Amino acid sequence: METSNIEKEEKSSEFTSKKEFQSVIGSIWFSTTFFTLWSTLVCVFFIVPSVNFLQKLNVPDSSLLLSVLSLVLGLLLVFRTNTAYDRFWEGRKLFSQLHTLIRNLSRMIWINVNSELSDEEFEKMCVLNLLYSFSTSIKHNLRSEFELNWPDIAPYISHLPEFTYSNQKKKKVHKNLPLEISFHIAAFIKQIRQTERIDTVLQSSMISMLNSMVEVFTSLERIKNSPIPASYSTHLKHALILYFFSLPFQAVGILRWLTIPLTMKGKFGFTNLRKSLCLGIEAIGHQVENPFGYVENSDLNIDSFCDEIKAELIILSQRGSGIQNPQNWEVPKEIVSKNFDSEVWIGISEVVETVRTSTSQISMSKIGSEEALEDKLLEVEAKTLEPEAKTI
Repeated sequence: METSNIEKEEKSSEFTSKKEFQSVIGSIWFSTTFFTLWSTLVCVFFIVPSVNFLQKLNVPDSSLLLSVLSLVLGLLLVFRTNTAYDRFWEGRKLFSQLHTLIRNLSRMIWINVNSELSDEEFEKMCVLNLLYSFSTSIKHNLRSEFELNWPDIAPYISHLPEFTYSNQKKKKVHKNLPLEISFHIAAFIKQIRQTERIDTVLQSSMISMLNSMVEVFTSLERIKNSPIPASYSTHLKHALILYFFSLPFQAVGILRWLTIPLTMKGKFGFTNLRKSLCLGIEAIGHQVENPFGYVENSDLNIDSFCDEIKAELIILSQRGSGIQNPQNWEVPKEIVSKNFDSEVWIGISEVVETVRTSTSQISMSKIGSEEALEDKLLEVEAKTLEPEAKTI
């Protein structure tokens, strides 16, 4: 099992190193080279006197065709880019929501579930492991990595009977491992309620959070399993091919040999003779539409998200029962009330203290008189507010 984990770590490191070098240029270099050669051939057959049969054919150099194609490409590329980025951003929001749910559920379990025995404390530690493995199993599920022996999954679910090292020799593949883990978390919540370690209100809150975690997982699956319809991508590719085939014919009569470098730049998306979008934007949309891979520049850094969850759970698990008891708190060095306006705060304090002192000095004969007490309070209030009026 240790050897297998080492292999998985090497595999993960290999993908991590790959994503540093992947870019849009690597995915469109073939198309760019092909259309650059095409532009070169058009220039040769139009300009070189011995083979300039294209010039003899009187190929029209009107920009009408390019204008029409530019409009179509603009609409298609805007749709492609917006749809891809919406999927990317929705994935980011869902992972942030998952992070919040794990934070809240882990805090509720660690603080509110009574654990007087060592076995009960051990159960809480195991549940924290399950919460972390829930996030990492989602990560691998979205990448279609359904094996169990990943180094960020296997050690954290090995305490479950069906995932022990001996049973893993059967090499069963769990394509829905996050859902399987949620079953065990739900069983833990049911067990601590039956043993009256929590009340029904807390149980309901925990179940609600667990349901939300499963809902987030389902939404992430929807993004992964529902790509942009192929008809849009196919039509966009056809429009791009038609555009780049016709571009040299429309530009060679005016630009001559400059047609070659300008059309090459246009395909990379840095500049374009007709201010149109090109292959680079289309390739970016293709990468961003599935944001759960290993490409650094266009995919979500879900490895970092899971590492943050792990670090927070480790810090939480290191908190002993003493920290959980407010009776162990010490006197704070700073009081929140000092952040308020000091003049107003001191003025109110002086009013209260003056009223207490003054009322104690009133003779017993006058205490029964409500009018004397009311006059004294008004006099004290007037003296207190007089400095504030002068300041204003």
